[in-house]
Amino acid sequence: MKNVFSAKDKIVVAVLAVLIVASTVMTVFTGIQMNKPAVTPDTPGAEDGAVTLADIQETATDYENVDFSDKIKDGVLTLAACGAEANALYDYGPLIRSAIRTAVENPGTVLEFQEGIYYAAPVSANDTHTFDFADYEVEGLHIKGNGCQLILLDNFLGCFNFSYSNNVTIENMTVDCLEPPTVQATVTAFDKSLQILTIETDRVYTMLEDPRLADRITSKEANGTIRNKNNPYLLKENCMNYYFCNSYKKISDTEYQLALDPQTATLTNNNIEVGDKLTLNNRKNTTTFIFDFRYSGTTTLKDITIYNSPGGGVIGLQNDGVMTLKNFQMLPDIGKDLWTCGTADGVHIQGSRGKVIMEDCLFSHLADDAMNLYQWSGDVQKVISSTELHVETIRSPLSVGDRLEIVEPSTGRILGTSKIKELLPVDGQRIDRKAHVILETPITGIKTGVETGAYYWYTKEKTFIGTEIRNCTFQYNRGRGLVLCTSDTLVEGCTFDTISNQAVQGWFDGHEGYELQNFVFRNNTVTGCNYLTREVDNGQNGMVQISTNNNGYVQSPFLTHTNIEISGNKFTDYHGCAVGIGNCYNVTLTNNRFNLKEASNSYSKNNAVFVSNSEKILIEGNQFNDDKPGLTAAIRYIAATVKDIVIQDNSFLCDEAYEIVKE
Repeated sequence: MKNVFSAKDKIVVAVLAVLIVASTVMTVFTGIQMNKPAVTPDTPGAEDGAVTLADIQETATDYENVDFSDKIKDGVLTLAACGAEANALYDYGPLIRSAIRTAVENPGTVLEFQEGIYYAAPVSANDTHTFDFADYEVEGLHIKGNGCQLILLDNFLGCFNFSYSNNVTIENMTVDCLEPPTVQATVTAFDKSLQILTIETDRVYTMLEDPRLADRITSKEANGTIRNKNNPYLLKENCMNYYFCNSYKKISDTEYQLALDPQTATLTNNNIEVGDKLTLNNRKNTTTFIFDFRYSGTTTLKDITIYNSPGGGVIGLQNDGVMTLKNFQMLPDIGKDLWTCGTADGVHIQGSRGKVIMEDCLFSHLADDAMNLYQWSGDVQKVISSTELHVETIRSPLSVGDRLEIVEPSTGRILGTSKIKELLPVDGQRIDRKAHVILETPITGIKTGVETGAYYWYTKEKTFIGTEIRNCTFQYNRGRGLVLCTSDTLVEGCTFDTISNQAVQGWFDGHEGYELQNFVFRNNTVTGCNYLTREVDNGQNGMVQISTNNNGYVQSPFLTHTNIEISGNKFTDYHGCAVGIGNCYNVTLTNNRFNLKEASNSYSKNNAVFVSNSEKILIEGNQFNDDKPGLTAAIRYIAATVKDIVIQDNSFLCDEAYEIVKE
């Protein structure tokens, strides 16, 4: 990637970023910290006010399989009635598990914590969650945290697993890890020829002595990021990707050597220098979410804060109810001087037919995307005929009556759609792994006899119908703010600030993606995003990017996304492009303000708006206040691939740039 900042600009960026972080952090954290129960120096085993794993004791009573039904009073079961004392240095994991089980087995019971701190360990280090109730198919559970803090003693695991559940509500609770699941360190030496990295940590991490970390490193399930040495809340230029290491060894309590995976050298390793800050995560991709609601129905998370996660915040796969997040926050605890709070997505919902309602939420300093809503494609493994296919279904199980959409990956062309008439097993395998699909009508253009890799499929059933994201803040995250491949979606009144990739990405290809239909992006503020584009993109990759393919500017000739409204937004300090439109039909871009005069950096090949491979585009009533060196054009479009474009009644203040460029 070409370095897009001058030395002077780097200093300005670093200073401004520190000021922004300090200001934002104080504003965001003040209310949270005021209600945070403190461990005082008088607490046994915590002479300096810091609790360690060695301070936590087992309770005198074995609470692992206790029925607390006799403790339920007027439909309420309190942890105090079960024997838990807030702020006590005991492992209450067994007691809390039994209390949840009791509430589940007595439908209608509300489980209540009391304000204070509760420490909890899992049954086994081989578990995936501290509280795993997936096998119970929970119905109608309501947990009230009453401002409590739940501290996880095993920072390799998620917290709650309520997969296969329905009508679950959890509210007013903070979740944290006793020890951070992410190592922070400074590079003290780097032998690039051998790919050996020496690091010095800022504290002693017992996680580094855990054999599970070694297992995850060798299987490439652990990874890390390279941070800006002057401001480690941000990523280093040219180091957007994760690095991986094949092994590590201890030199002292705070020094380690990492043998880096050479396959990532061209992406990240070659850009590492002495003095750089870095993180090392114990991330395991498929299990480490604080809240797990796969295959679930209606779910509500209200007034929830996550300070630390070994992975992400909330995951849901193939859900069919409404997921509601209100005042859901994921951010680092300012008192612990942490650069990140999670290594996977803040919210990751995939292949669901319900919708998501998200209001007044905050996602800050994540090491991945803030929120993903999309379908995952399935592979067509064999084409028997135009109406009979063998397909892989492990990521996205099918049902009779679904409309199967077949896509050609080499072009992004949708070949056709047909309703599923019948599902049969293949070679004795389960249908939710591999299926013989019989379609009601033929898919024209598909080649008989073709096997794996030629085509993939999505279900044409609209996903996340009616999703609303209002008054939320996304800031200082690696990755993207919102990845949306949804139907009938509103994003309104949100703030996107200093995100390494796109603020919003709607895209379609053979991996994570789908069509974006009936999308409204209204009255939002977007600034400083795309600050780490991997290569000069000629101003085609927007902070709001709706197109095909993940890189945002390699386009298919086929229209995919329909009915897109982008109105009343403010875009400043954009890197490469503010709004990128590709492979879209019927787009209105109205009454937005594009203002590079407020930008803190200089750019080259910059466009406020870039349009390609699209049809029926209206750009009207926008203000382009882009009198800034380096701006290529306020509006740029590729005439050969754009049809029926209307540009009218816009205001241009572009003394040093073209207003409209038609290529």
